Amino acid sequence: MSSNTWAALALALFSARVLSAGPVYTFQTLTAPGGAGSEAWGINAAGDVVGYYSSANGNLGFLYNPVTQAFTTLTGPAGASDIQALGINDSGEIVGDYRNAANNTLGFVYSNGTYQTISAPGAQYGTIVSGINDSGQLALTYFTSTANSAYRWTPSGMSYTTQSFSVGGNSTDAGGINNSGEIAGYYQTPNYGGYLWNSNGTSSTFEEPNDSSGTTQALDVNNNGEVVGSFFGANGESGYADQGGVFTQINVPGSIYTYTTGVNDNGEITGWYMDSADHLHSFIATPTATAPEVSSFAMLGLGCVGLGLWRRRRG
Repeated sequence: MSSNTWAALALALFSARVLSAGPVYTFQTLTAPGGAGSEAWGINAAGDVVGYYSSANGNLGFLYNPVTQAFTTLTGPAGASDIQALGINDSGEIVGDYRNAANNTLGFVYSNGTYQTISAPGAQYGTIVSGINDSGQLALTYFTSTANSAYRWTPSGMSYTTQSFSVGGNSTDAGGINNSGEIAGYYQTPNYGGYLWNSNGTSSTFEEPNDSSGTTQALDVNNNGEVVGSFFGANGESGYADQGGVFTQINVPGSIYTYTTGVNDNGEITGWYMDSADHLHSFIATPTATAPEVSSFAMLGLGCVGLGLWRRRRG
């Protein structure tokens, strides 16, 4: 068979089937008050973003409104310092953590102008609340002298019922929680791996396919099952989105590294990145299109092209 025939066959096979891959994103950088370095960690269906930014007195939480493009500073309960807002639900309830006057790390829920402090039973070195769903269920991590442990807290009257869980390894950290009560997070064995813990108590673990050193972290999950997080690969620290096992790497153009930390049901992603001047910026990534992916048929076609070229070089 001539090289021209091989090329024609390859083209036909390549055209036979093209599968859709992950989305293509546009990026918006959020400039925190005073141009301070910032990290965004949560986003709800309205596009409201929460995170924290640096100040002369330590970290302060923020709430960003995409309509007014205004930042609201979150100062935490009385006497709080180092405030970090980490999650927000569609009702506008915000969760995170802070340090009290005794320098203990405590979680919080902020709702209707009031802060509620959260401290997990058995926590020796602090509690972090990282996610809240529309039912008010919380995803949190507490710290002891030996390991990190994850909890799901469910509202019960004026208190919570608790359910702890562990996903193989030495430590389990919780990330975000969706309306089904599923929690995305990461575990350490000592390498890191991502997990999705289901409301029936089972879990699945995974690594980003391009993870070169056991660093995959899952940090949020939306109601469509889309998971976002970070990993270290050939191009350094990158974010990712995982929709049904289809992974899309996310890197803000011009960044040194990128973390993706929150995702809403519209597929909008928030996170933070470092620029070439070592300055941290929050961002929103909005999906705008779907990139083509080479299918198995296309791979066969490309193999045919390679074979045709190989035969031509020999002839």
